[in-house]
Amino acid sequence: MFDLISKDVDDIVDAIEKWRPPPQKIEKDYEDALYAYLHSRFPGSVFHQQYSLAKTRADIFVDFGQDPMGGTKVAIEVKAHLTSRDEFHRLFGQMFEYTAVWEADALLVLCGNCEPAMVKLARKFVDRLNGSYFVRKARTVVVP
Repeated sequence: MFDLISKDVDDIVDAIEKWRPPPQKIEKDYEDALYAYLHSRFPGSVFHQQYSLAKTRADIFVDFGQDPMGGTKVAIEVKAHLTSRDEFHRLFGQMFEYTAVWEADALLVLCGNCEPAMVKLARKFVDRLNGSYFVRKARTVVVP
């Protein structure tokens, strides 16, 4: 049986806001933990890790396509310990690609010890991305 309301990035944001992973040393460990958590929270949905399309790869990709209301696709980018300017700029390109080229909702999940100034700029960028005419939805979640 299907929900009467189509799921999208906001449903994933609601779930992640309740997620409290133990501190991890590397990003891949946060990604693995988040994948397992989301998979358990949304049974019946199709999740992929390291999903590629063209030359871009999302850390986690969910396809709510089984939903009769026209399920949404969501690309999730996990960034742990974001302190590098190069990584910060790379993430902008990834988020743009997910929303504009993939035509998916996009979610940036920041974990671990991130540089506060970069967190602030990342939130600002994602908010502006939402204002673009071709973007479905883009969101940011900071995991404590």
